[in-house]
Amino acid sequence: MQWFLNTVNVGYRHSVVGLTALLFGMGGGTVQAQTPDLIENNLLAELIQVDLYLGRQISDGDIVSDADFETFIDTEVTPRFPNGLTVWKANGRYQDASGTVIAEPSNVVRLIFLDTQANETALMEVIQAYIAQFEQETVMVLVDEDVTVEFVPALDPPPVPAIFSE
Repeated sequence: MQWFLNTVNVGYRHSVVGLTALLFGMGGGTVQAQTPDLIENNLLAELIQVDLYLGRQISDGDIVSDADFETFIDTEVTPRFPNGLTVWKANGRYQDASGTVIAEPSNVVRLIFLDTQANETALMEVIQAYIAQFEQETVMVLVDEDVTVEFVPALDPPPVPAIFSE
């Protein structure tokens, strides 16, 4: 655990990926799915930050409920990334396949994890599960491989705020 107390500085690469879940290649009139490579895996595992932008509007006009979203986090995300994550609400807009701009409530899930192929696979499983379960066209993914993470321990004893000292 000591290595978490040290600053971790990761190699540079910052990219925003509008992920359509399946990247399409045309050939002979057929559509072939390809798995995108979201993360530039290094030989030495480093920490990276990934933000998933998860739209909450379902194709039939319903909205993913707070309870259903929490269940998704509990059953799909947390088991794959048990070291922690952060979720916040957002208001998103995107252009659908027909060209229509759609506003929808969204959630952002921030993950910081080791840059390994196993974690990239787990990330793709989360994305595909969300798309399938909530009938989404896409999930937008922000990958930042240039992050510095430091866990600052509490000072012993904690400082007394100036307002309480004379």
